[in-house]
Order: sequence, then C-alpha cells, then structure tokens
Amino acid sequence: MKELNDYSGPLKPDIRFEDFSKEALIRLLYAYTAAYAQAAGYFIEIIRERHGEDESWRSLVEFWMRMGPPANLLVCEALNIQPKDVESWFKSLQLDPGYPPNLFGAFGEEYRTASHMELKDKNHGTFTLERCLALEVAEQGGKERVIQICHGIEYPTYTNTPRVTHNPNMKSRPLKLAPRKSADETPACKWEWWIEEDE
Repeated sequence: MKELNDYSGPLKPDIRFEDFSKEALIRLLYAYTAAYAQAAGYFIEIIRERHGEDESWRSLVEFWMRMGPPANLLVCEALNIQPKDVESWFKSLQLDPGYPPNLFGAFGEEYRTASHMELKDKNHGTFTLERCLALEVAEQGGKERVIQICHGIEYPTYTNTPRVTHNPNMKSRPLKLAPRKSADETPACKWEWWIEEDE
C-alpha cells in the first residue's frame, strides 16, 4: 500500500501508524506533544476550579514529578537508550514529549530549533534553551507566575527525573533561569548536569 500523507480519504478499518509517510508521522508527533501539554493544562484548571490556586500548583509539581520519570523511560525503551549518564539523559530528553522544542514545536520552527546541548564528557554537560513558549506565556502573568513555572516546576523536575531514571548521583543546577530583564533576552534558560560519585 502507498504511504499516506494524510488521512483525508476514506476510513480504513485496519489503519496503522506504519501506513503513513514520515512527514505525516512527524506532524502527528507534534500534535501528540501538544495534546500532552494540553492534558497538563486541563488538569491544573480542574484542580484550580475545585481547590484553589495554591493547591493547583502543588498538584502540578507533583504531577510532573510523577509523570517525568516514566515518560522518559518509555523514550529510552523505544529507542534503546541505556539510562546511565548525562549523555543518555540528554539523548532521552531530546526526544521526550515534554522537552520544550518538542512540546512547542507545533507552534513553529523557532521553537523546534531553540535549544542546544553540549557534552564535556559522558558525565557532564549543559543544555541551553534560546526560546521557551512556556516562559513567554508565563511572563504575561507577571514575575510571580514566571517564578512558579521556572523555579517551582522546572527546577525540581529537571533535578528529579534524571536522578530517578538515569543515575542517582546525577546533579543539576540552572546557570541561567528566568525571570529575565526583557522579553527578548536570550537564552531563556541554561542548565548544567553532572554525575557526582559517592565519596
């Protein structure tokens, strides 16, 4: 069967992902990552409506602390990445649905190409994010919202997930973290990860 570039034709009762072209699957992947983000957004809305602002933020942090590790391990399993060091963490992070260039890639090329990673060695590296849609949206809510997102959610999840999934001795720290002085200041953030062996 010829690969499908979309699904505008008749219903195929036995349709499979394998029936689509690479281009169609890439569009579908970006749609899935957008749905992944929307699920978290709807979750926090429901908690906020029922239990208030403070409880919604506590719940959102807990959601990502629980969701991050298993989602990352699914990526590792699918692509035969052996979780053990900073290099494996970076490889799995690049393809994680929650990774900003994937999460916001549906909104344009400037988000898909907005990051770079640099390994000093397998156990030490940095990640720089030039643009972040989550930050840009948070900035509309003021400094307090930026701190909630960047410090309250990103910091604990970027610390927790690689320690749980790749190496319990992995450490991380932000080298640059919002709030920023102006909306066009780059990078949006920069992080460092390294493995600190037990003494």
